[in-house]
Amino acid sequence: MAAPVLGIVAVWEKKILLLKRGSRVANYTGKWSGITGFIDELAPVREKVLEELREEISASKDDVAKLVVGDPYKIVDDKIGKTWYVCPVLVELRKGFEVKLDWEHTDYRWVDPSEINGFDTTPGLEKSIGIALSLAD
Repeated sequence: MAAPVLGIVAVWEKKILLLKRGSRVANYTGKWSGITGFIDELAPVREKVLEELREEISASKDDVAKLVVGDPYKIVDDKIGKTWYVCPVLVELRKGFEVKLDWEHTDYRWVDPSEINGFDTTPGLEKSIGIALSLAD
């Protein structure tokens, strides 16, 4: 089974936002991820990104200083029998933004990108982070 998804990497003051997936999500419960969302309707990617930001961390369009979409890539997860087509996105948030989590996540952390190896993450998160950070220039 294949699914197109957004892999949104939120950045603030050179730190990236990690979200811990809660028990009510369909996949990767308890793992750390970025902001994600299925691309399940025909809508501009930027609109979908803003929708996911609003839903998952209560960020509005005004909280976004920069939004850059990268080239999609594929991840095959044989453990759950799924192929993900990930559209990586860099979102730089404005100073003063405060994260407010929705039901999908139980915790969040702002971390240096070099600290990712210390977290139990969703498949492909490191690749999404690498691509997204390369879009910052």
